[in-house]
Amino acid sequence: MATAARTILLVLMLLVTAVPPVLTLLVQKDPIGRAWLASPQLGDVVFPLQPAWTVAGWTSGDFQRRTDRWFADVVEPRGYAIPITNQLFYVAFAKSHMYDRTIVIGREGELYERTYVAAYCNRSEAGIERALAATADAVGELHDRLSREGKLLLVLITPSKAAVLPERLPAGVCPPPPDPAAVRRRFASLLRATGISVIDGHALVTAMKAEDPLPPFPHGGTHWSRLVGARVAGTLLHEVSRLSAVDAGSIDVRNVRWDGRPQKSDRDLADLLKLFAPPFGYRVGTWEPLCQPTAGGQARTLVTIGGSFLFQVLDPIIECGLFRQVENYFYYDTMYQRWPGHHRERLDRAKMQWRRKLVETDVVILEVGEHLIGHAPHVEHFVTDALAALRTGA
Repeated sequence: MATAARTILLVLMLLVTAVPPVLTLLVQKDPIGRAWLASPQLGDVVFPLQPAWTVAGWTSGDFQRRTDRWFADVVEPRGYAIPITNQLFYVAFAKSHMYDRTIVIGREGELYERTYVAAYCNRSEAGIERALAATADAVGELHDRLSREGKLLLVLITPSKAAVLPERLPAGVCPPPPDPAAVRRRFASLLRATGISVIDGHALVTAMKAEDPLPPFPHGGTHWSRLVGARVAGTLLHEVSRLSAVDAGSIDVRNVRWDGRPQKSDRDLADLLKLFAPPFGYRVGTWEPLCQPTAGGQARTLVTIGGSFLFQVLDPIIECGLFRQVENYFYYDTMYQRWPGHHRERLDRAKMQWRRKLVETDVVILEVGEHLIGHAPHVEHFVTDALAALRTGA
């Protein structure tokens, strides 16, 4: 009996070892005819082997490291094995190993990102006043310099899902902070004291949360919903028109329904879970955009500097064609995008010529997430570089 058991176990081990490479070769040799053997892809797969073998790559170990990552991407049936394994962890332990283990599964399966949860739980006012005042002063100086040249600078504070929906965080994740909004309110107050117009996204979505049948953050998303982004875009355009005395156009949402299926950023964390049966059963708001471009708005240019919450705001602005040109500096120097045409590239901060860029720009939107207030490198770097350029005329 023991011998038979060992034989069966040995055969199973050999099968587990041998089947994946054989199956992978069959699928890749004839990807059309053998398509029924292939498991779903979990991302972009490069075949044949990349990179090519070289003596230098072999001796440095770079070839081996890349080959290891490549094999892990193409081996069959990875597209079934990983989602099924992830599903077991998700259902049995409410945990995920995806996205560098930064996805937090809250009550009723609500998804959060660890960065925002940590900022909500650990936010402290101790020692932050000086940083807030310094940032407000620098942004205020930039605002004044741009204003003298007929340019407009606004600050958009974007909300954190953990701060807006703390009631759905995992039970016992942290004691409720005494006043999680204190730092945000103080920062907005300091900015406004310098004459800067501030759009407080947290305050906007809190009002929506009280009125809408669904929360402003989708169940499986880390960003505010695409509907909320369109609403904020409308608020932003109204403020631009008010401050500049030039009608920049408008965006409105009509025929809002609350039975839509999540798409794009409304399910970004749910997608990242890579589950066999993803939790896409929740609903989101859908709407019909009402675009009202104007000649004044379409003659102007818009530059935005900030994080990923800007994308939900920029999407309807770009689709409605409200500005002649829109440029976005994602976290300042991580990625540059330009519309029309959706050009994108990685920029070298040292080569940026902000004096010339700001001369050509009519409206500047500086976005800062509330979880980054007091330590937002993209804000500090942009303001430092822009002021240096304006002070020297470079």
